[in-house]
Amino acid sequence: MSKIVHDLWIPLNCSVQLQEQALITQVNKDLLDKTIVPSLKCSKLLTFLINDILDMSQIKNMSFMFNFKKINIYEHIKQVFELLNINANMKEINYIFDYIDLPTHFNTDPVRLQ
Repeated sequence: MSKIVHDLWIPLNCSVQLQEQALITQVNKDLLDKTIVPSLKCSKLLTFLINDILDMSQIKNMSFMFNFKKINIYEHIKQVFELLNINANMKEINYIFDYIDLPTHFNTDPVRLQ
């Protein structure tokens, strides 16, 4: 299973890097907004799904490990919100990014949190 995930993850990671590079160069703003930005968000969402499959494989093999680090929880939640917004827009669902006052930073595994 982990080999399959690895074989999927490498080309996807390359695609994400190329899309991020296109955003940096900002060749054509309209083209970026209509194609590259949604494509990048979908690619990142797919990356999370592939990581979930890998996690399940590691759990099954009893080799799963957390990778804790300090993160800005608000930035992290905002990124997840933007990814979920793709599906919400396609289904014409409106939802709001609203939060309570929390500590800004948490020590957690950011990949698993998403």
